Amino acid sequence: KDIYRIDSYNTYMDRVGYDIAGEWGIEGRRLFRKGGVNRSHHIHVYQYGNPQIDRHLILRDYLLQHSSEAAQYSAFKEKIAKRYTYTL
Repeated sequence: KDIYRIDSYNTYMDRVGYDIAGEWGIEGRRLFRKGGVNRSHHIHVYQYGNPQIDRHLILRDYLLQHSSEAAQYSAFKEKIAKRYTYTL
């Protein structure tokens, strides 16, 4: 219920191999990523009631139900990731 409490887990998440990305462009989110360049895990944490939760779940559910669109979405993300590379 308090998004700021999630920050107290950063040391643990780092220790188990996650990158701590903080809000990463979405206010009120905490993002953790694992796997480096070949990411295997993304964890998005929001405070209860944040409207971004529905947005993420709607996209997830749509892509799960529409495999051809999911493939196109994946190819598009890979294409722009290669085009707009940068380091943190």
